[in-house]
Amino acid sequence: MKPSVCVHRLPGLKPAWLPKCLIVSTSTTRDQLMQALTSVDCDILILDLDDHDAINTIVAAVEVCGKLVVVGLTGSNDFDLIIKAQRAGCKQLSRKPIDPDDLRAAVLRAAQEIFGAKSTGHCTAVMGPTGGSGSTTLACHLAMEMANQAVGRTLLVDLDFDFGGVARAFDLSPKFTFSDLAEASSIDKGVLETTIVKVDDGPDILARPRNIADAHRVSGETVRETLRVAAESYGHVIMDLPRKLDEITGVGIEMCDRLLLVVQLTVPSVDNAARLLDTLSGEGIGRERVDLVINRFRKKVHSCTVEMVEKQLNLKSIGTIPSDYSSVNRALDAGVLLSPKSAVRTSIADLAQKLLGAAHARSRDSKLGLAKGVS
Repeated sequence: MKPSVCVHRLPGLKPAWLPKCLIVSTSTTRDQLMQALTSVDCDILILDLDDHDAINTIVAAVEVCGKLVVVGLTGSNDFDLIIKAQRAGCKQLSRKPIDPDDLRAAVLRAAQEIFGAKSTGHCTAVMGPTGGSGSTTLACHLAMEMANQAVGRTLLVDLDFDFGGVARAFDLSPKFTFSDLAEASSIDKGVLETTIVKVDDGPDILARPRNIADAHRVSGETVRETLRVAAESYGHVIMDLPRKLDEITGVGIEMCDRLLLVVQLTVPSVDNAARLLDTLSGEGIGRERVDLVINRFRKKVHSCTVEMVEKQLNLKSIGTIPSDYSSVNRALDAGVLLSPKSAVRTSIADLAQKLLGAAHARSRDSKLGLAKGVS
């Protein structure tokens, strides 16, 4: 979920410098700012600390919106000014003239105060009940959208150790893979950091082992420990699961907060989905942890309808991805992502936004419940 930002008396600040934020207001007077704070939902206020009225503005803004996290920009070395700003409610500082990287870091720290000082470590697993369900394409694009929309880093993990295609989808030839983690004496953040591959403007990727022999040497305990460390290091972890139930898949499902079940509107796909849900239920994993995604949807073509599938599986769909078989295949063959203008990618971006909102709501409710428990 993108934090919403109000900008006050900083005309040189460019929205492109804060790609993971939604700028909801820009103001030049205190009255304009107060009106914005009472009419829009604002998480972060960025303002010029060198303005003569900055301290009073911070006090007034925090009184109007108690949850606000204030980021102040200053070109001054006046220590007294900084102390006064902090006492008034300024939580983060950045320097002037504006350094986009320094500003992004300050805003990220502010966002972490709102969404949790530690990474939420929200884990989402993606699984298709039939071959060719499109789950890997969905997982890759979902991770890309999460990386661009969410606060904090996103990790995409390929748990299809035998035939996974995550690295291929990004045209990567990783130097290190999951099998290298299996060789490590212990797994910590530093070891994980050296194993992942970073994608420009995208997620970090933990690739499947280079060959099937190496894949079979990775234990479920290695996977469990890796995912535990990943949840401490990343805001969001996306797992692409294989179409089989084995120890590795079991650990992935056990460790995930949500399981996205990718289903097509065909009888074999729906039958296998029902079979999988029954098995999960027998292992104590109820439908409340499963989200249904309809993939390769075409209007007036399928013998099954979305409503029929929802009734059959006793699940509500949270996303419908249109069919564009030729474009998806061309992208996979070329090792590139779909165009941002693609209807498939647009639908996945909408799904990512929905999942981010739900994850934030669950985190907020959890904190509220904890607060009630200790009060």
